[in-house]
Amino acid sequence: MLVNGAVAHAASAFDPTGAWTSWGTKTLAVSLNAGDNIIRLSPTTADGLANIDYLETTRAARTRTRPAGRWRISTAA
Repeated sequence: MLVNGAVAHAASAFDPTGAWTSWGTKTLAVSLNAGDNIIRLSPTTADGLANIDYLETTRAARTRTRPAGRWRISTAA
């Protein structure tokens, strides 16, 4: 996972669920800037990426303000 061009999490595994009808979640903590941020998922193997349905951002409990702006998600081929 890259955030604004910098590696935020190197080689984070998305474990298989075994079936399309089985769902899993993955939580990764990253710092975001105020304003726009670009979050990019990039495969580290020839198998490509996991099937990502959505990305949710939440504010950490100790943070008083959430950065305003938009988040664009892209996946590298």
